[in-house]
Amino acid sequence: MNNKLCRIFACLFWMVSAGYGMAQTPLSAIDWFKEAPQDTQGPVQDPYIEQNQKAPISAPLPDIEVAPLDAADFDAIGLLPSNLTGLPISMWKRSSDQDLLRLLSQTDVSTIPAMQSLTLQLLLAEASPPSPQTQPNLFLRARIDKLLEYGAVDAALAMLERASPLPADLVPTFFDISLLSDALDPICSEVLGLQDRYPYDADRIYCLARSGEWLDAVLMLNTVEALGELDPRLAGLLHRFLETEQVADESRNLAPTRLPTVLEYRLFEAIGEPLNPATLPRAFSVSMLSGDAGWRAQLDAAERLAQSGALASNRLIGVYSQSDAAASGGVWDRVAAVQALDQALANDETTWIPDAFDQAWTVMSAARMLHILADLFAERLLDAELEGVHKRRSILLGLMSDAYKLAAERIDASNEDLSIVPHILSGTWPDKWGSRPAQTPLENAIFQAFVSPRVPISVQDNLSQGRLGEVILQTIRQFEQGAEGDPQDVLEALSIMRSVGLTTTAEQAAIFLVVRDKIG
Repeated sequence: MNNKLCRIFACLFWMVSAGYGMAQTPLSAIDWFKEAPQDTQGPVQDPYIEQNQKAPISAPLPDIEVAPLDAADFDAIGLLPSNLTGLPISMWKRSSDQDLLRLLSQTDVSTIPAMQSLTLQLLLAEASPPSPQTQPNLFLRARIDKLLEYGAVDAALAMLERASPLPADLVPTFFDISLLSDALDPICSEVLGLQDRYPYDADRIYCLARSGEWLDAVLMLNTVEALGELDPRLAGLLHRFLETEQVADESRNLAPTRLPTVLEYRLFEAIGEPLNPATLPRAFSVSMLSGDAGWRAQLDAAERLAQSGALASNRLIGVYSQSDAAASGGVWDRVAAVQALDQALANDETTWIPDAFDQAWTVMSAARMLHILADLFAERLLDAELEGVHKRRSILLGLMSDAYKLAAERIDASNEDLSIVPHILSGTWPDKWGSRPAQTPLENAIFQAFVSPRVPISVQDNLSQGRLGEVILQTIRQFEQGAEGDPQDVLEALSIMRSVGLTTTAEQAAIFLVVRDKIG
């Protein structure tokens, strides 16, 4: 078990060091997080408000509590300790697990990078478990499930490794996730170690075969099938996998008629009839990252995971760069465009960069992947000092990336429609802004959030009761709803983020909406 844990954390460390370098802040210890530590030091007063002597935000703010975690309390387990996230370990403590599970189930996978980072940070944070708890380990399992929705399989594995030795009820979850990984063998020793206390016979049969106990696997399969304790379709798959005499029964229809389990997915793969992971939940795509199924499958998986924030940009460009595009159209156009732009920037070919940038912008925009193009190239394009439309596009990409402050410095009179961005970052707003004729409803909502924030009474009550985690989950959902076209939700969500100290998240989220509005 310790070797598995080391492999997982070594993988995460490699991803971080390759993508961010050693100069990054501690919060970059996991790929997906782009917050600076000071952004999440618990609920603190916004420094820009203090500097400019604005009226303080009135929402009551809970105190940060520090206490040791109970080693036996699996719902408290996380990968990021409080001293890295700045989030108090009490953030879930005063919320019921049912309320938190409801909020997690209602929170869709975000398409907004700042919300992706914040959500993943919450899911991976060490914190005291909710109270009351209706069932042990329920909240940990819900967090694992949400990580899998994002496709963050390695993080989910690391969470369960951190919980080792696992209680029996978490072993099936661990087994399923190990089957999803592209770099870890199934954890069959744990499954078989529970013997008849393990609840799923099919998993045990599979693990017996993987462990070389073929006769025992066949005997168990025949026994549970005769007792009617195994779904006929799954039994057929296992017969094909074990190559028993029943394989000759051609009348057996094995095609999945519903969402397959992870075991079924692997069994179809093992018998030479693999299912297409693109039609399945995002976590299934992780199995394609090894490249065993071919470069095209790896490309599709890498793009899908990058869109949810579960795959770092350095890994994506590594997949893009493996070979020359094998065809044209779709993903092959994106491969060719990314390679051409990467080469032009690497060689500092000033005459090639604009054309290469145009092509990359066109194909990535068509696929709604400009934020990924921003992750890959924004800072290098800003350094290229482009002119005209290429300069504007480099600024727009920069504003969607970690280099958003550098991009904001490049905004001038030729990009006056982006003039709200420097005000968001500086916290200073000219008096004329409130009556600016060209102001859109979205920009007005952002302006109000930074000048006259609105924190609902219900949120203030939850904060005063110490339900910080619950408030942040609600705010993520509210911001996502606002991003679909409700400026009032944007106003309230940004106000709440800033009131609890998530200033950087609020800035990046607001700027992303401004940029998306300009790009169309």
